[in-house]
Amino acid sequence: MAKWGYVVYPKQCYTEGANCKIHVYMHGCGQEALNVGMGAVDFLGMNEYAVTNDLIVLHPQSKSYWS
Repeated sequence: MAKWGYVVYPKQCYTEGANCKIHVYMHGCGQEALNVGMGAVDFLGMNEYAVTNDLIVLHPQSKSYWS
């Protein structure tokens, strides 16, 4: 795993007493941002799903041999 990643933290999850869950979104092999850009983080629909379903989404990044 890489030492960094991305997190989506919807506004409604900032409030005290919010009932937000955490979802860890594991991308496929070779889809880390260093290789393919932000496509796996920004354009697969998970972030929009997080906002409409009270989810905090973690996008950990892997570290491939070539990155």
